[in-house]
Amino acid sequence: MINVTDTRITCPNCGTVIPVSEALATQLAAELEASLRTENEQRLKKAVKAAEARKHGEFELELLDLKSQLSEQEQKARKAQEMELALRKKARMLEAKQNELDLELQRKLDEEKPKLEENIRRHIHKERELKLKEKEKQIEDLRRAL
Repeated sequence: MINVTDTRITCPNCGTVIPVSEALATQLAAELEASLRTENEQRLKKAVKAAEARKHGEFELELLDLKSQLSEQEQKARKAQEMELALRKKARMLEAKQNELDLELQRKLDEEKPKLEENIRRHIHKERELKLKEKEKQIEDLRRAL
């Protein structure tokens, strides 16, 4: 603040010292205060704008980062779904192939079963004939020995 009692103006022409009236001092003080207030408000507005711009930039950066993370997650999810789909398709194909093999095997077994049964019957029949011939020979040998 300006001290009103110490304030005096010297006339540039005659050099007389003239005390400044209180009204003039108050007016100067008000003008100075208004000027300082305006300057401070402008500085404050600039500082607020700068802070808002920095904050806006930070938010933009964070938003871009979050969008990037979301995109990566969606891409991973799509890739996982594609892999699952491929695995399910492969499992179906393997199951179908196994069913084909099982069916083919069963057909071959059904086809070969009568042949195997016939071979077994022949083999059993030959074994019986051999045993029977052996027994007949033993009987014949025993008869000769008597």
